[in-house]
Formats: sequence, structure tokens, C-alpha cells
Amino acid sequence: MRNRLALVAALLALASLGVGCGSSSSDEADEVAAVAKSFYAAASKGDGKSVCAVLTPRFVTEFEERAGGIACPKLFSTALETKGFEAERKTMRFQEAEVDADAVSIDGDIATVELSGETLTLKRSNDGWKIDGTSGAKPPVIDSEKTSSKIKSNLERSLHEAVKSVSCPEDQEVVVGTRFQCIVVFPHGERAAITLKVLNAEADIELLALKTIK
Repeated sequence: MRNRLALVAALLALASLGVGCGSSSSDEADEVAAVAKSFYAAASKGDGKSVCAVLTPRFVTEFEERAGGIACPKLFSTALETKGFEAERKTMRFQEAEVDADAVSIDGDIATVELSGETLTLKRSNDGWKIDGTSGAKPPVIDSEKTSSKIKSNLERSLHEAVKSVSCPEDQEVVVGTRFQCIVVFPHGERAAITLKVLNAEADIELLALKTIK
């Protein structure tokens, strides 16, 4: 309702000034909504090139720095195709359907799109509206089942002994440089904590240490 009242007030102001041409607030809200929809549509398909095309250069740089220097298109294409990102993919499809002009607020050259669990910030540029930030969005998570299985195989091969089980966290985000632990259980009940490090956006990990848990 607040957005609708703001839109009416803007139109009345234009009418009182005798403005008869140019883009109206309604037109701009539709343009912003179209950019947001294209972002979610491309992201849900893992189309990294199209996703990065609607981001500001500043936001592209931020994404690439967080991913350890991986190029923006590859970052999205790879991350969005991981098994652990399937739930996020479904969320993006829902958000794409949720976007409309009523969710848009415009203040000069800045626009926001308010959605369930996420807010997009867009900036006006010479190429139209570009996404300059998100809040509430989460990076993909590591496939804990696949990671646990790989660690188990690698440990058995390197230690030349059986490993009963390996348990890794199900909510570990794919953030380059992050360290996390998995719990290893051996056949006779001995337990150990294995420390790992996320190497890149493809969720490759490095084993840093294995320490017995008393």
C-alpha cells in the first residue's frame, strides 16, 4: 500500500508541473521489475553470463573477490549447478514469480525490490537499471553427503584402515577460505575431527588436520 500511495503522489506531482512526456514512475517500476525477474530467471538456470550482465561492475567485483578471483559468469554457472544449491534454485524460481511493480520502490537513481527473505538494490546506469546488491541471500552449501563419502574413501586409502563413518555439517556455506570440521568415527569407537578449507566456488576442499577426540 505504501508503494501505491508513493506512486500516486509522484504522478500527481508530475501532473501539477505539466509534465506530459518521459518515463513515468510506473514505467520505471516495470523496468526495475523486469531486471529483477531476468536476474532470478537466469540464476535459477545457472546462466552465469546473463546473471552477471544485470549486475553493476562494483557488485561483479565483490562477487569475484569473495570467490577468490573466479570470473563472475563461471562463479554463478558452477555454484548454481551444485547439488547443494537445488533448494536455492527453487527459491529463486519462487522469487522470480513474486517480482512485480508493486514490490519496487524508487528514490532517484536507487531502486529496491522487496521480496520474501531478500531485498535487491538496483542503480540507474547508462545501460539501464543494474543490480548493485542483495540482502538476505545465502551462498550455496557444500554437499555434505558427497563430501563425507570422499573424505571416508581418502582416509581409508591413506591410513590403510577402515573408517566407520564421516559426518560433515549440512549447512556449510561455499565461501572461499572458510574452515570447517567433519567428525570421523573408526570401527573400534575412536573419533577424530578433521579440519577442512573451502578452496573455491566449485566447493573443492583441502584437508588441513586430523585430530583425535578424547
